[in-house]
Amino acid sequence: MTIEVMFRGNRKAVFSCEEEFELDDLVVCQVKDHEYLGKIKRALADEAEPSRGAVRKALPEDLEKYKINLQLEKTIIDEVRGRNELGDAKLVWVEADLARTKLTLYLTSEKRIEFKKIVDLLKHKYRMKVEIQQISVREYARMLGGYGPCGRELCCATFLKQFEPVTFQMIKEQNLSLGVPKLSGLCGRLHCCLLFEREFYKEELAKYPKVGTEVETEKGKGLVTGVNIFSAQVQVKLEDGVEMKFSRDGVRVRRRWRFLKK
Repeated sequence: MTIEVMFRGNRKAVFSCEEEFELDDLVVCQVKDHEYLGKIKRALADEAEPSRGAVRKALPEDLEKYKINLQLEKTIIDEVRGRNELGDAKLVWVEADLARTKLTLYLTSEKRIEFKKIVDLLKHKYRMKVEIQQISVREYARMLGGYGPCGRELCCATFLKQFEPVTFQMIKEQNLSLGVPKLSGLCGRLHCCLLFEREFYKEELAKYPKVGTEVETEKGKGLVTGVNIFSAQVQVKLEDGVEMKFSRDGVRVRRRWRFLKK
């Protein structure tokens, strides 16, 4: 049986196991020699590539360890936050494995961070292996989860596996205003969904003359000032300064011929 397990922070991993599980069953998974509590998200086709590690049903003592860990993590967060060693970095989350042998701190920062003093402090005090992971603001939004302006769960917290760069060029291609606040997601970056429709816009815009192109219309010559692919219209500024809208078939690009001198 191949299953997808959801861990805290909307992290997912695929495991292969012989034991049968039901949806939403609580399980204990071995991840790099450490055990973590997770929940069965769904069953997958056998061709999905599984992670290495054993999976078993969570026992009452596992749930008790998990509750104790939550209190420990809260204590560590309160202890670390506000320390001068953090600088501009922000501690967003702490996670301990069930056996309390490993502690992972997740931080966001615009710069590369080195926290040897904090690591040494926690190692000495809690006798645990300490690991620091620097994450991006998009990864932080994925961990928190939430809903976008579309009313659906965040793409990064549901199906996105990798983050691809979203640029202002994509906004221009989709004829959106650069100053619209709704273009930014909960992470403060441009919406990932701007990337999903990019190919559609590029394909459709290729059927229209570009802005600034000289065209001929039934009203005379002019320059293209805008394109609306949904209404299939082209906005043209005519030679007399008047702007009018024409159907896509109602404009013709002016061709400029260059003759070679003999």
